[in-house]
Amino acid sequence: MAAASIGQVHRGVLHGGEVVAVKVQRPSVYRQVRLDLEVLRSLARLAQRHYASYDPLGLVEEFARTILDELDYTKERRNLERYAQNLANTEGYACPGFTHKPLAARCSRWSTSRECGWMTWAGFRDTAWTPPN
Repeated sequence: MAAASIGQVHRGVLHGGEVVAVKVQRPSVYRQVRLDLEVLRSLARLAQRHYASYDPLGLVEEFARTILDELDYTKERRNLERYAQNLANTEGYACPGFTHKPLAARCSRWSTSRECGWMTWAGFRDTAWTPPN
């Protein structure tokens, strides 16, 4: 259904037949990001000697916190749940809900920080999503 730099979204079906969107992190992306961050830290340490007032190492550490948060799907789930709760009584807005039911395929549990998760969408379609009335 969709792909991005760190993950993919697939159409899934629960054991009861409910159609869901399944978000899966690309294989080895977490390991690759960690390696890239180590390279950035090494470069930042070198730059720190000449440009200390810009705090290159601090910039890399802030970037590292941000990108590692992006890789943590449990945080994404909590943020979406909070978002849905905040918009619960707001007309014209909808937010996906999460289910903890096992998929009919390989994922047999709810998401960990990197593995897999799924969400139900009111009005889910294979090619488009339309908000509920």
